[in-house]
Amino acid sequence: MRSAIHCKLPAAVSSLSLLAAVFLAASAFPQAPPSTAPTAQAPSPSSSDSARLSALARHVLDEGLKINSLQGDDLKPWHLKAEYQILEQGVPKPVPGTIEEWYTGPFQWKRAYFSPEAQLTGTEWAVSRTARYHAKPKTEDGFDASRLHLRIARPVVAPLYQAAYIKPEYDLDIKRGTSGGVLLTCIAVANPSRYADPANTDFILPSMCFDPDMHLRMLSAGDATIYFDNFQIFQNRAVARDVRVLVNGQLNAAIKVTVLEPLAPSDADLVKPPSNAIAEPYTIEPGLPTPEPVFEVGASIPIQPDGFPFRGTVSVPVVIQKDGSVKISRDAARGWMREDIVDAVKSAVVKWKYKPYLLDGQPIDVGISIQYLVDGKPFVPSYNRPKPAATP
Repeated sequence: MRSAIHCKLPAAVSSLSLLAAVFLAASAFPQAPPSTAPTAQAPSPSSSDSARLSALARHVLDEGLKINSLQGDDLKPWHLKAEYQILEQGVPKPVPGTIEEWYTGPFQWKRAYFSPEAQLTGTEWAVSRTARYHAKPKTEDGFDASRLHLRIARPVVAPLYQAAYIKPEYDLDIKRGTSGGVLLTCIAVANPSRYADPANTDFILPSMCFDPDMHLRMLSAGDATIYFDNFQIFQNRAVARDVRVLVNGQLNAAIKVTVLEPLAPSDADLVKPPSNAIAEPYTIEPGLPTPEPVFEVGASIPIQPDGFPFRGTVSVPVVIQKDGSVKISRDAARGWMREDIVDAVKSAVVKWKYKPYLLDGQPIDVGISIQYLVDGKPFVPSYNRPKPAATP
């Protein structure tokens, strides 16, 4: 299968010595195609070889994190604008839109989205690690920022955000491959089921492929694969001006950065929210612990008109309040989902309890989406389910 990455090898390769060492160290392993996550193949390396390659992989990942992000204490204020198209399942035409961001420092930015679709039009402000705001929605449908964060904002501004889930003690795999004539070094967690719940291991522990300049070219997480191309060097960072998000091999979103420039001092006040902005609950940063449930009750799912039981996942956006109680934050219905099924799940979830979520030792309100799986089996609370067994 021909790769979706098309690019030319740069004439000047700043990180050639690093990647040459990686390629030499990894030469005992078969090449892995960059379109798939690296997998273990025979012959198996010795434990000393595995440790050495894991250390090399960690070094490559650390170098990639320095280059492929528009966030950090060392960045000067910047302004970005991008055009995008989202292809929704069951919608015949792509939905267009723009994203514009003004950034003055870590957790200090304004992000504005514009689209013909009301739910994709809105503005957010971040003023500190825990304080975030949004403008009052113009319609009853509200502004659904969750549809845009993962598919539009993060692939451009912080494409390696999931690397925060990869703890220092995790063993890493390193593979090499070629795509469009370019050598790629691909990093992934070795045997990820040792470290995370198999239900979301693929999503939170992605595979990442870098070219010889340490530019992120491809990231694969779960059923999504993101391709990066046409890089602009800005404040010693590599920013992909063309980004494509594929889900199950089908194009899901396409982003084209049209403006990336220093932020003028006169525009710094743009990141300050207006007095009528609405406060949002805290969004958990990658790598931080998830809320811990202490009480869960199952939903009474109604039988469908055709007599067959419902099967699927209901996403319920909630706020876990400071005392651990659950509050529904907005309507969880999504087009095809029957209202009575959504109501049944919400009626159960609102009775759940969590340990108060602490940040810097203080309880805070946290916004999450509970993924409630309806599979026809008796409900088992998450804290009673078998945990993946750790292997040496």
